[in-house]
Amino acid sequence: MKRAAMLVLVAVLSVPGAAAALTLQVTSGGLSSSNQSLFDIGYTLIGTNFTIGPQGDQSAYGSGNPPGSFPGASAFFTAPLVLDGVHYLQPFGSVGTLQFTHEPLGVWGNDGATVDRPFTMTGGMTVIDPLTAALLSVNLLGAGTVHAEFHLVQVSPPPFGRDPIFTVAYQFPEASSLLLLGIGVCVLGILLLRRRFTT
Repeated sequence: MKRAAMLVLVAVLSVPGAAAALTLQVTSGGLSSSNQSLFDIGYTLIGTNFTIGPQGDQSAYGSGNPPGSFPGASAFFTAPLVLDGVHYLQPFGSVGTLQFTHEPLGVWGNDGATVDRPFTMTGGMTVIDPLTAALLSVNLLGAGTVHAEFHLVQVSPPPFGRDPIFTVAYQFPEASSLLLLGIGVCVLGILLLRRRFTT
């Protein structure tokens, strides 16, 4: 009976626990694509104490119907995380994910159309702690502005048609940081004006 209890205890202790979790806020950087696909592009995600990329890698991009009207995008990436100067690598076969959510862009089919929308981003990746070899689950959060353009490009003389080119770029920093920056500039301007009129 005592031996069975010891075996059960050993078995319980040997079960690997869940990966520790960490949440990081993306404050600058971005990524872009053309024709609803992200393949071999460079991108960088930056926070106060970390970077992911720059990296050119295979990614996938989601679109709605018709193309260009989609209310978001998904990207898949493999890139090291540099956190507080320490390099964390993803396990073999593991990919990071990014999900962008925003209002529909709706520029498809309108030659020369451009649109800007605020977006929010969530994502995640799993990395290996180089000191302990333990797995670390990283949650990514961010917000910013997505800029989309649609053009019809002449690739051959008439009567042949033109090819549609749809480009989209997701740019950080987050909208809240831009708002704070704007407020700071306004306050500074008011203080300068008050100083000018009181002297």
